[in-house]
Amino acid sequence: MDGSPRGCAHEAARRRTAAPPSIRSRPRPRPRLHPHAHAAGALLTSAPAPAPAPASAHTCALQFVLPEVISLSDDSVFRVRKAAALKLSAVCVVVGADALDRAMPALSRLACDEIWGVRKAAAEALPLIAMMIPPLHRAERLLPMLNTFEADASRWVRSAAQLALGPLIAALPQEHISHELLARFCALATSGGGGGGGSGGGLSSTVDAELSYTCAFNLPAVLKAVGAARWSELSETLFALASDGQLKVRRTLAFSLHEIAALIRADAGERAVDAALLIIVDLFLKDIGARASASASASARCCSARPSLPRGGWGCAVGGAARWEGLRGGR
Repeated sequence: MDGSPRGCAHEAARRRTAAPPSIRSRPRPRPRLHPHAHAAGALLTSAPAPAPAPASAHTCALQFVLPEVISLSDDSVFRVRKAAALKLSAVCVVVGADALDRAMPALSRLACDEIWGVRKAAAEALPLIAMMIPPLHRAERLLPMLNTFEADASRWVRSAAQLALGPLIAALPQEHISHELLARFCALATSGGGGGGGSGGGLSSTVDAELSYTCAFNLPAVLKAVGAARWSELSETLFALASDGQLKVRRTLAFSLHEIAALIRADAGERAVDAALLIIVDLFLKDIGARASASASASARCCSARPSLPRGGWGCAVGGAARWEGLRGGR
């Protein structure tokens, strides 16, 4: 045999071809498969099957997601129940009114949960749930639950209910908004004590500070819901928010002042309304923090919404502040 590398290669090839047929053709043993492996392999290796007709998000949420969330709302682990309470309203938004008969018992059960975090999550879900209920039935189905939350032993649950109060009132028909319910909303304007965002008071003061902010944020929507005829019930709230110690509260009100002016222009007491708006505009024009962000543009739009407002005096200040804001924006 040739000892060269080429000779060795030829000898190896000859031995492979000279191997017995039983060795060359011996089949490789097949591995044992799981009973469902053939179906899985067909899905992975075969040509893709025609896709089924796409089901709508409404149908999927109604048939699969909603029952699962309702089932999880009765789970033994409180974190699971809390997550179910947080997601229940989102599922109801997709499903719509079809979910109410099945979701409301679950929400009622979560509202009475022994863990305050679960009850708080249920309180936060009220505004979105309200939009799924026909307007004429929102008050009777949700206000008793809201009252329960506001009387809860946990401060966090009570605060969550107060934060949901404005959006819930805005979703109610005018005839279902009682004077007592509106007074509870107005009380939020002074719940924060006019402080500076909870400095020195810990988490409790921070929560209180958020109440006046959410009152300012929801004031135009609440005014639209109750109508201009009930402006007198909200006027003191407007003054309280305009002089709040938190900059974010004053800024929020300044940005929405023209909307408030447009909503109340049908009010019978035209001169009294104009006088109140003039006082608010004057407060904002003297407010360095609010003027730097919103007062100039808000005051100009307020004039457009209320043509009866006099342009003397502070009208020049509005124009000057607007030009100053334009210069700052162009830099």
